[in-house]
Amino acid sequence: MKIIVLLLLLLPLSALAEERLIELQDGTEIPVEHVAATGVRVMLWLPSEFGMSPRQLEVAQGLAEAGIEVWMPDLHSGYFIPPGRYSLNALKPEVLLELMQKAQSVSNKQLYIIVSGRMSAKTLEAIRLWQMAGVQKEQLGGAILVSPKLYVGTPQGGEEATFIPVARATNLPVYLLQPVNTAQHWRINSVVSALEEGGAQVYLHHLKGVADGFHTRPLDDTEPQEIELTSRLHAMLNKAVQLLSVTSADLASVPTSPELSVPVKQAASSTLLKPYVGEQPELTLKLADMHGNQFDLAHLKNKVVVLNFWATWCPPCVEEIPSLERLRKLMVSRW
Repeated sequence: MKIIVLLLLLLPLSALAEERLIELQDGTEIPVEHVAATGVRVMLWLPSEFGMSPRQLEVAQGLAEAGIEVWMPDLHSGYFIPPGRYSLNALKPEVLLELMQKAQSVSNKQLYIIVSGRMSAKTLEAIRLWQMAGVQKEQLGGAILVSPKLYVGTPQGGEEATFIPVARATNLPVYLLQPVNTAQHWRINSVVSALEEGGAQVYLHHLKGVADGFHTRPLDDTEPQEIELTSRLHAMLNKAVQLLSVTSADLASVPTSPELSVPVKQAASSTLLKPYVGEQPELTLKLADMHGNQFDLAHLKNKVVVLNFWATWCPPCVEEIPSLERLRKLMVSRW
């Protein structure tokens, strides 16, 4: 027992993660994995459309040991959205802006943002909103985009990409991490050009031998070279932050683009939950509770019901209990 206590005391405090609940103005509670650090910078690691991965937490712990505090919000859990290709399409940039401002104000540190995939566009829109509200360089240092999808739709082979307007109206310093083993790599130079049109200082880092999601996919779906690169990712991100921190940017001067006034048609979502409008089924299921008493679901007619079958020996089942409890609190008036 003494040895165990000693080992715990020897663990660096900066590497210990804790979960926080951040309440937004609309009352939504967003779970945030928070990794504390003693440095002067904080990183907001936003999820991709496929959610966060436990492997990213290991990278965050490495960043914390280098002095960078990390916030990792779970937007899917907070909004009860299943991960998927278009899962966060309906998310408003104002939500991301609020998370950015909270991470910066609570930590009182210079903020850096890392995001990948389709969420990159919404992140740039949120940053633009913050610029229009008067953000300063000492508050916001830059953004790290991992294989960003900044196109309208998906360009086909041989077609010229059409960029989302905000891509050409951003002057925040940007560091691009682009895996080489992906079709996105062939268009990355056009992404750089689009960002530079708005006045952004762009740094491009090619990641050889890896594909998209190299740092988030399950280990059994990850190549050895991708695992090795992920083990060094915290050092890469630390260097990116150091470079962005010394890059000047006039954030008070917000780039303009006539295209910004034109609504961008987003791809349809097939993963967002929609209200059921059909005939209400009869709830005839009867089950015994923990005390052996019969419970009839018919008694909950016209109420919101979540029927969840789980087991104590099922780790994912246990892990989702806090999320279900947040859902219960959210729907308490209709329960």
